[in-house]
Amino acid sequence: MIDISEGRTGNYFVYGVGVILTSFILTGIGLSGNGLLLCLSVPLFILSIVMFLATNGLEIANGNYRKYSRIGGVKIGKWYSFVSPESVLLRMHAENISRKFGVGMITYLPSQSTKVISYDIVLTDELQKKTTIYEFIDYKLAKKTLQLISETYEIPRENKVAEKLMENKLKRRSRRR
Repeated sequence: MIDISEGRTGNYFVYGVGVILTSFILTGIGLSGNGLLLCLSVPLFILSIVMFLATNGLEIANGNYRKYSRIGGVKIGKWYSFVSPESVLLRMHAENISRKFGVGMITYLPSQSTKVISYDIVLTDELQKKTTIYEFIDYKLAKKTLQLISETYEIPRENKVAEKLMENKLKRRSRRR
């Protein structure tokens, strides 16, 4: 079994902020005389802390994989199966995301573009079907996962990111000369 935790990625941060604000509001109302709301605010506060500490990761076992979220020690995620993999690939995926700030048809500020980079682990099965099983934020963790999958299933691996980094390094060297 392979279990790679990406750590705290902040996927539940907004929910945690909402729950903790609700907890503080209920505490304020509870201190003014309503003991039931005060008792309700304590579990909500604990729940918000659990949401702030939530982690994400990838788990592979017995020909199945899942992207999971671990909240309070419980892993949540749907299992997917894959047919015996023939090879595993690590590639970089870059995407531009633009956001507009405003309400409805009225835009208050110009749109802001952000480049998002992820490192994808892609399995290729015997029918040459490619399946992206996880998108990592951290390259070192993606590289470690690539190696673990390759060694566990005894399949060849290809690291397109390392190849591109080496190609860029060689280009820089040739420009200096």
